[in-house]
Amino acid sequence: MKGVIADNWQTILTDMIGQTKEINPVADALVSVYGAEEFVEGSISMAQGNIGGLGQVASGLVLSKVKAAKNIINAATDLPIIKPGSKEWSSAVNQLSDMGKGKVNIRTATASDAKTLLKEARGNMNRRKQYTNDKNKNYEVHNDQNAREVGAGNNLRHLKWKDGKAGGHIYYDKTN
Repeated sequence: MKGVIADNWQTILTDMIGQTKEINPVADALVSVYGAEEFVEGSISMAQGNIGGLGQVASGLVLSKVKAAKNIINAATDLPIIKPGSKEWSSAVNQLSDMGKGKVNIRTATASDAKTLLKEARGNMNRRKQYTNDKNKNYEVHNDQNAREVGAGNNLRHLKWKDGKAGGHIYYDKTN
């Protein structure tokens, strides 16, 4: 039996997805948005006990499709590196400090530069653990290269900062 499945997995998968789409319109929408492979990977993850598996696997893909549709930079590595003391640095400090609400993404060369930029622009901020829901003035250090981060375009290490309704990322190439 294993040999038959191994030889015909693509046909079996296609048939299974087709049947699922006919029975469940939500599954049909998920397959068309996320793609069949991601749908199946998420479904397997859910079957193994990870209830949020499908959403976690697919969320990055949805974000990347939305960003592409809005013509937004898809990856942190697409951003230019700004250096302390430069005209771009001053502009970034002003942009970050004058924000009432919104999101801004900036890239520096090092983690020290990222922390310095954040401090110059927003003052002292408390460091929090990753993925907190705290909207108060704080920042998190995201060094992971997991599906959640990469799928959202965060393909570099970064500081994720929040201050009320304002926030964003300051990416960096080197830790120090």
